[in-house]
Amino acid sequence: MRPDFRLRTSINRALYARRASLTGEEWFERFWQPRGISRQIVEFVYERLSCYSGLRWGLTVPSDRLLEDLQLPLVCWFDWELDFCDELSQELGIQLEDPSLLEKAETVEEFLAFLHSQFR
Repeated sequence: MRPDFRLRTSINRALYARRASLTGEEWFERFWQPRGISRQIVEFVYERLSCYSGLRWGLTVPSDRLLEDLQLPLVCWFDWELDFCDELSQELGIQLEDPSLLEKAETVEEFLAFLHSQFR
């Protein structure tokens, strides 16, 4: 199943309307360093989810909801979770046997906190 490219464009426009995009470093320093989230996790998510979703991840904030606001299942390729888990394992050594664990997070903050808890 293909991503909904029109929806991607619409979401990116909405994200741009609320603030300027942050670089990966700025995104880490503004939102994640104060929360104690690992730089490696933040860099990985910033890069990979920008690629998988086509969204400007530097425009997201911790409270953005993965389903309702960012529409991840609709803007990503249908099997993105499998690729994400494979790369997570290869690059960060995080083993997620069940990709559906990623779906338990409702917000960007919960998603990064979950990954951080698996990284330790």
